[in-house]
Amino acid sequence: MRYSSALALLGSLCACVVLAPRGSLAQNDPVYVVKDGRVDQKTFNGYRRYGESCHRCHGPDGAGSSYAPDLTESLKSMTHDQFAEVVINGRTNVTQSQNNVMPAFGTTEDVVLYLDDIYGYLKARSDGKLGRGRPKRIGEDDQAMRLLLAAAVAAGLSGPAWAQRAELITRSELRVCADPNNLPFSNKAGEGFENRIAEIIGADLGVPVTYVWFPQVVGFVRNTLRTRACDLVMGAVSGDSIMDTTNPYYHTGYMLVTRAADGIDAHSVGDPALADKRFGIIAATPPTDLLLRHGLLDHTQSYALAVDTRFEHPAQAMLQDLADGKIDVALVWGPIAGYAITHDHLPLKAVFLEAEPGAPRLDYRIAMGVRANEPEWRRRINQAIGRHQKEIAAVLAEYGLQSVDDAAPSKP
Repeated sequence: MRYSSALALLGSLCACVVLAPRGSLAQNDPVYVVKDGRVDQKTFNGYRRYGESCHRCHGPDGAGSSYAPDLTESLKSMTHDQFAEVVINGRTNVTQSQNNVMPAFGTTEDVVLYLDDIYGYLKARSDGKLGRGRPKRIGEDDQAMRLLLAAAVAAGLSGPAWAQRAELITRSELRVCADPNNLPFSNKAGEGFENRIAEIIGADLGVPVTYVWFPQVVGFVRNTLRTRACDLVMGAVSGDSIMDTTNPYYHTGYMLVTRAADGIDAHSVGDPALADKRFGIIAATPPTDLLLRHGLLDHTQSYALAVDTRFEHPAQAMLQDLADGKIDVALVWGPIAGYAITHDHLPLKAVFLEAEPGAPRLDYRIAMGVRANEPEWRRRINQAIGRHQKEIAAVLAEYGLQSVDDAAPSKP
């Protein structure tokens, strides 16, 4: 949720994308292997790579979103070669009702080298051989148990101490994966609410907090948590497909923001009071679907989705434009809106945006992210969250975060 023209609003930044495949699949090579709901290593790797590079636009498990198609349906008729052609060279799909552009990603090395794996994972989903969610690998439990037993025997450990050692979590410090310049969430000066909450968790564990800094863009988890350089991501959507998550510690969503002086009392994009207003939106975020439904794209200003946060802050720029009268309504992620009003003292009013039937979900529970297969570490963080929920809530309130649970809840 930390993120231009009408085309961008409809998904010009969205794609499951690649370079040139490592090698074409031979005609008789199995595209994927699924046995009793478990997958081979290539298919599992395809799941991971999809989560890192395609999930944001094509949705969880390849099931599509309001701005990119359902790949499990597309692959019912698309061959491997056709799939490779589209993701390498891009495609424009123009109809009377939409103009969707998937850019070419033929030079994106992180994806091109794993094109066959991604295709295999999506094909297994398309063929109905693999369900939603993180698949288990064939032999995964047996291998994990052998490693844990070996670690326990070598160290003479048992119970939680064995699990914590086997999980390889550093116990002398709380190593947090974070963006160095992404207020209100985090920055190097420790001024974000995630910095503050990390200190609460670190104090509970009795260790100092240290950071591994990386911009929160595509590849963030791969280059931080998965390299084991750090052990905790402070903000992750509960149930995230690319990492395991703790119990959620706040519930937020997208907000409809107007100037306080305008006296607008709207909670829905379709409110008649907004019919002639100028909108601002972060490209390819869920509220885009609502603007399209209500025919409001012609007077919408789009702001970039993915940027280097060292130099750009599109959401903050959008809210400043709203305060300056350049737009009339901003649709933005809740924590950013609350911080702009509370900390930056912008004369704005924010309410949670009402969802509509069949539209993308607009509210989410936010948790902390940990690596898969580290249940003992996750348990310790859950206990710390539980013991300090009131302190955490106080920090969130200080930064202007409103809770969906304290307002009329939006419908999923």
